[in-house]
Amino acid sequence: SEYDSDLAIFIDAIADYKDHPAFKGHLAVDEPSANAYDWLSVYHQVYKEYLPDKDFYVNLFPTYAGLSLRGDRNYEDYIQEYIDKVDPDFVSYDHYPLMLFYEESVLTDDYLLNMEIVSEKAHEANLPFWLFIQSLGYTNITGTQRRDVTEEDLRWQIAVAMAYGTQGI
Repeated sequence: SEYDSDLAIFIDAIADYKDHPAFKGHLAVDEPSANAYDWLSVYHQVYKEYLPDKDFYVNLFPTYAGLSLRGDRNYEDYIQEYIDKVDPDFVSYDHYPLMLFYEESVLTDDYLLNMEIVSEKAHEANLPFWLFIQSLGYTNITGTQRRDVTEEDLRWQIAVAMAYGTQGI
């Protein structure tokens, strides 16, 4: 296939450590566009043949990622197409909801909707879902501010994630 040379490079690169007991798997890609799903599907198939007991880890965009970043798919289609094409062992995404807006603490409007969509799509496919939670504050290059996180914030995010059925945080 068109991906053979890329896959050969990957297989060669991991030969020295693929059997090490501390090796659990790879983050194949973080926040891919849906336009990459065909490639990810092939990569996942080869990965599972070569490393059947390791994690092929893909972390998806949250709902607040722009439409163009998701490959011009609405969010439900973005998640469903990933499940259908890549055939993952689990669905993972990140969403950092704790923000500052003019020095006032606010929650992103779509935090629970995001969790509901991913939870439902994963449940329908009989897959676990994993979630990265916000663990620190930062300002990104657009000036959007995520506020500092307290112990109570961590507990709240974990409790909400568990209420929606996440199996990995």
